[in-house]
Amino acid sequence: MIIISAGVLLTFPLLHEAGHLWAAAVVGIPVRDVILSGTPHVILSTEGLTREGLVFTAFGPMVIPLLLMLIPIKKVFCINYAVLCLATVSFFDAAESIWAVIAYLSGSESFVCDSTVVLQNQPNAVWAVLVLLGVQMTVSAVRIIMTRPVSRTVGFLEAAETKKVTP
Repeated sequence: MIIISAGVLLTFPLLHEAGHLWAAAVVGIPVRDVILSGTPHVILSTEGLTREGLVFTAFGPMVIPLLLMLIPIKKVFCINYAVLCLATVSFFDAAESIWAVIAYLSGSESFVCDSTVVLQNQPNAVWAVLVLLGVQMTVSAVRIIMTRPVSRTVGFLEAAETKKVTP
């Protein structure tokens, strides 16, 4: 379980940046660099960059995790657990972005994320940003609920307790 959790936590930033690359390719924006370090990021060329293209590219990272969360629930533990971890990280990623948007709207520029970049370039897109982040949180929450982590954990603990008691 620790290996799966670590794998998802290390993979999520890569999926996030892959979403930027996908969106940039769709819009036709040349990518200058992809930097994978302590804080991975994609550096886009400003050549031919429109505000709409920037907005689309900023929201590209939502696509890949949301598509992965549509993987049907199977009885394969490692797949379910990996998708549960992905949904949890995605949920908190959206929550952090909503917090950053609220801080940005309050005049603070201390939190910078893809959503605040969108608002800097499209100030009228506040509701669209919040709706998209709400969709991300909702899909993530539904996926977490569908995997029934609490009942599965209780079942696992009860099975382990039964094995202890039974001679």
